[in-house]
Amino acid sequence: MKTKNLFWGLGFLFAAALIILDVVGVIPSLLSAVGEVSVFSIILGFILLFWVFERLVKGKLPEIFFPLAFIFMLFEKNIAFLCGLESKDIVNNWLVLLVALLLHLGFDLLLPSRRTHRKHKKCTVSKNSTLTSSTVYVDCADFTPNTVSNRLGECTVYFQNANEYQGGQTLTVSNSLGSMTINVPVTWTVIVDVDNSLGDLDAPLYNDNGGPVLYIKGDNHLGALEIVLV
Repeated sequence: MKTKNLFWGLGFLFAAALIILDVVGVIPSLLSAVGEVSVFSIILGFILLFWVFERLVKGKLPEIFFPLAFIFMLFEKNIAFLCGLESKDIVNNWLVLLVALLLHLGFDLLLPSRRTHRKHKKCTVSKNSTLTSSTVYVDCADFTPNTVSNRLGECTVYFQNANEYQGGQTLTVSNSLGSMTINVPVTWTVIVDVDNSLGDLDAPLYNDNGGPVLYIKGDNHLGALEIVLV
């Protein structure tokens, strides 16, 4: 059994147990020491905490700060209660999110994740876009660039010389806090394996139409990634 499946399985059982305990009135008495907190907040906090754990295991330190920020905002009143503070609003939520964003960007530049490092190690040609609007053309004759990265920008990807594409190539993408659109010829078979972290991923279902296969792998973190068949 995979560790991830085991963790989620136990997590669902834990959530079910919390709901049952809340219905019978056990939860309120147990949580009286930390102030009022809902079962929904506990379950959501557990999910966010798992997200932090998973990112750390994968060596993605920059991606833990937004979940930690959400955990703080979720239990801010309880933290204030435990600290004996009169005000339940310790820090403005927008300031918390700004600090999380700055920490994410700082650590992302200084300490790139292990997974991202391995990907770039395998790549021959890459195209990076930061805080700009860009258009990337992948030449199917030699399939370059085969890595496209976008951070805080808007990026559109097209394929040139599509009739020369033999299939079996992999396009590695990394989209962080930006928008990326990948336009794939409709006659191709697209297999998508993208790690989506708190982002919006719009990808076609596996379309085995007998055409040349294109693999799209990588990660989408707090961004919008759309794969369109044209």
